[in-house]
Amino acid sequence: MTIAFIILLIMLLILNYYDAFTTVRIVKNGSPRNERNPIARWLIKRFGTIRGIIIIKSLIVLLIPIIFYAFILSKRDTVYTLILANLIYIAVAVNNTKVAKKMGVSLKMRNGD
Repeated sequence: MTIAFIILLIMLLILNYYDAFTTVRIVKNGSPRNERNPIARWLIKRFGTIRGIIIIKSLIVLLIPIIFYAFILSKRDTVYTLILANLIYIAVAVNNTKVAKKMGVSLKMRNGD
């Protein structure tokens, strides 16, 4: 295990949490149309905001063992893939923050969050 792999994996999990947190706030203060991912939007409409997000993020959790296995097979390729995934989620996080700000939605943590 390399420190880069561990940091990138933790970063991916944190970015996914932030994506879920901001998406819930945005959708609850707007509508499912605020979700740009068509699969996520469908799940949110079908199962509700919280359940839809849980379903989506559960897929990421299910990928963790596969990510570890991929790291065993090819350390370099897995690290590069995690870098790319993190860059994508950083873009998602920035977009969610901009949308929330535009909508006037607070992203501050409150009791019960």
